[in-house]
Amino acid sequence: MTIHIIRHTSVGIDLSICYVQSFVPLKETFIDETTIVKFNLDKLSKPDAIFSSPLSRCIKFAYFCGFKDATLDDRLKEFYFGDWELKLWKNLNMMDWQNDWLLKPPPNGEPLPKMYNRVANFLDELRKENHSVVYIFVYAGVIKCGKTYLVQTTLEKAFNNPIPYGGIATFEI
Repeated sequence: MTIHIIRHTSVGIDLSICYVQSFVPLKETFIDETTIVKFNLDKLSKPDAIFSSPLSRCIKFAYFCGFKDATLDDRLKEFYFGDWELKLWKNLNMMDWQNDWLLKPPPNGEPLPKMYNRVANFLDELRKENHSVVYIFVYAGVIKCGKTYLVQTTLEKAFNNPIPYGGIATFEI
């Protein structure tokens, strides 16, 4: 099975704000960016299954790419930063969290291992399906957890290689 995990396009919010799982608009360049992604997807094999995070920026992205029938799955949501959502990064007291970000959740947020486990659970179920090509519309954090699971690297290493907006990560399982 070939899995193409596609990151949504640029967001229309100041990147100095922690917006991770919050509703935020896509950038005004959405149509231009998505047209390029769609062109790149058109060069790949057609999917026989399409999945998306249920959050609006991924749904809109998948829809614009021509996949109105994407199956929405809560396990594909981005990392949840709890009390830090929609706050300026510079105003957050992140010292304790930064010392143990792999295990310690942000205040009232999600521990990274929990996110990893939900993504791994989704991929475990996907492995049981009889698909040839799968498209998954998500976020950088989900891609990094998927990469950690599928190529058996560490979360720490997976977070070292940023995935660009509109990027496509491909895996064979």
